[in-house]
Amino acid sequence: MCIIWAIWKERNNRLFEGASFTEAELQDKIKLDAQLWIHAGARCLGCLKRE
Repeated sequence: MCIIWAIWKERNNRLFEGASFTEAELQDKIKLDAQLWIHAGARCLGCLKRE
């Protein structure tokens, strides 16, 4: 769900703001968002955490 949300936000950013991330930047943003959700207590994303 986190990945889909990030892609949707990127789509909206491209359409309405005329700006975009590169693929690598978008991947980094998705990883950062997932880490933030994990730290905020999202239990279902804990499997994404690298140990």
